[in-house]
Amino acid sequence: MEWDKKLGKIFGIYEASVPVLVTSDLDLLQEVFVNQFHAFHGRKRFPVQPDVNDSKRCSIFITVGNRWKRLRNIISPTFSTAKLKKMWPALKGCTSLFMSNVERNVKRNNNGKDTKEDTIRNTPIFKDGCEVEVYSLLQKFTIDTFFKLAMSADVGAQGDKELPVLEACRDTFRRTSAKHMSFLPKLALIVPEVKGICRFIFHNSKRPNEDLMKAFNSNIVEQRRKLIAKGESNHFTDMVQLLIDAEQPLNDKDLLLEDEKKGFGKSSKVLSSMEVVNQLVLFLLAGYETSSTTMAYAFYLLALNPKVQAKLQEEVDKLDEEEANFDTVQEIQYLDWVIKETLRLYPIASMVTARRAMKDVEINNVKIPEGTSVLANVWSIHYNPDIWGPTDPKEFYPNRFNGKELHPMAWLPFGAGPRICIGMKFAMMEMKFLLFQFFRAYTISTTENTENPLTLSDGATTTPTNGVHLKISVRH
Repeated sequence: MEWDKKLGKIFGIYEASVPVLVTSDLDLLQEVFVNQFHAFHGRKRFPVQPDVNDSKRCSIFITVGNRWKRLRNIISPTFSTAKLKKMWPALKGCTSLFMSNVERNVKRNNNGKDTKEDTIRNTPIFKDGCEVEVYSLLQKFTIDTFFKLAMSADVGAQGDKELPVLEACRDTFRRTSAKHMSFLPKLALIVPEVKGICRFIFHNSKRPNEDLMKAFNSNIVEQRRKLIAKGESNHFTDMVQLLIDAEQPLNDKDLLLEDEKKGFGKSSKVLSSMEVVNQLVLFLLAGYETSSTTMAYAFYLLALNPKVQAKLQEEVDKLDEEEANFDTVQEIQYLDWVIKETLRLYPIASMVTARRAMKDVEINNVKIPEGTSVLANVWSIHYNPDIWGPTDPKEFYPNRFNGKELHPMAWLPFGAGPRICIGMKFAMMEMKFLLFQFFRAYTISTTENTENPLTLSDGATTTPTNGVHLKISVRH
């Protein structure tokens, strides 16, 4: 944000030898992300990311051209409104388990001494609230939800024991931070001439966390294939089934050749076996991290702003739990504003809100050479008083979304255009229902261990370094 003030809405930097155009010019971003997407369909390159032609490691996140389009066309139906509604019963089960975990933590931290029973919500009332590190609980919830909704698998992620795949996910994101970035990515960034060697060593060295996640997902896929062979998979409508249905006995090289022949804008609807597993690993990582972090920030902001929290509780109380379904929860307007305002203040994936010029382009007299990354200056945009005033943009004020007409590029937590986050609707459904259930039953507040401001770690996402410690009290 400081650079934006000093250098203006458009300025350039270099990441080693890679030119990066950083901008908070909304009209320019509209051209890059939407109107001229055909010229900016690639994402920003990272130091040792896999070769986009390497099917063994490529996911929809880093692929370009027709291969990206093919993957997007196959995966998109998983996140349709009709498919999300079918996931609702499983989401209710995962959320119920989360609520039980919160209750157990409250009881444990109060020495298990109940004072009376709340007959309305059928949950114990305690003398005092207790302190809980909510971020770790939310991480367990989101990984449990992903496996249940996307794979119809019950992995016990919300139990007392740490699930190895959860720790593998955590470590993967830790390794993306500047503090923990390994030697090879740093070397590739500083000395571009050795990038190819660094990439080869990095991706061919033993990486137990990646191996664990791929093995975990491969096992689930293999179990589903066995059910298909027995004719017992007709009742599955999850992501695994959709991807397997698109699977063909083609090798990766044949698929790449087919993509090249068809060209950008045309695509088949088949996947290789390795592509199936790679997409599941991507969605495991993305689904676990982004939603849990956003909800942790929402809890934190609501604890700091009790009046906003009280308003949210008033709104969620208007809907009886028995009437809560996909449609009715989505219609709670203030809940929607709370999540949007949280993501405005903490745009957790801002560093990946970028596109790469696939050819030389000139937009509004700005020349953008091929290979240049165009990075949206999301933090500057989200805190711009000209966009978000008159209320101070630094304040947590959900009502700023009430009837406000915004430029399409003014709110960018999920990106924009054809490469907007494919799981956005899934994430919003998940977050809304958990907040709906939680704030009907509990109130949160700060403790002496609550950081203000939070210490943040920047990497692939922006996360609370030391967790989020809050006091949870049963509502009276």
